[in-house]
Amino acid sequence: MMTHPFDFKQFRVNHQFSTMKVGTDAVLLGAITKIGCAQNILDIGTGSGVIALMMAQRSNASIHAIDIDEASVKEATENFTKSPWKERLSSENCSLQSLSQSTRSKFDLIVSNPPFFTKALKNPDASKALARHNDNLSFETLLSLSAQLLNPGGKLSLILPATEERNIVEIAKVQNLFPRDTIYILPREDKPPNRIVLELDKNNSSKDSHSETFSIRNKNGEYSSGYISLMSDFLLYF
Repeated sequence: MMTHPFDFKQFRVNHQFSTMKVGTDAVLLGAITKIGCAQNILDIGTGSGVIALMMAQRSNASIHAIDIDEASVKEATENFTKSPWKERLSSENCSLQSLSQSTRSKFDLIVSNPPFFTKALKNPDASKALARHNDNLSFETLLSLSAQLLNPGGKLSLILPATEERNIVEIAKVQNLFPRDTIYILPREDKPPNRIVLELDKNNSSKDSHSETFSIRNKNGEYSSGYISLMSDFLLYF
């Protein structure tokens, strides 16, 4: 089945062959993560490259994207090459485990829309199952290796099911990573959160931590003013 390109205001994403298509989780993470003064960014599990492209649009940073799926990396590379920021975007077909062993680079910001299904039935498509299930990248591995790859003062930003918050925070503590910003994503303002954007760093100071809620739609089912404002630089229909 043909998957049509997804057009943003400043770039196009082809995602025909990528294991993960352009979706709400990735676009939210790409738009809502605080970049600050980050100069070196790592995107773990880039898929079609949409998060890396959004990071490039929002900053002057160099962004390195990795994925274990060869077809995804090929497509992400093509998307990067056709974008206005091709000089600052690079991609690599490798795992986080192998990158951590081969690189001397450290990153100011690491972003990931990680695989998080652990017990659900797997997709019969092997590549999609690989992208969506954490058999090859457990939360423990993701957090421990990210901690190794972060510069002092660096930050890890993840989008996850809201039900995983306590689990992730406990695992992160072992790696000396602590919540700085927690954004609870509500699909509608009258619904409980189904996702969180969790930003972790090495500063163990609870007084610096912050949490907030963010609604994608209002009670009428229309996009919220906050979502429209967040996406106004990216989505064509805002």
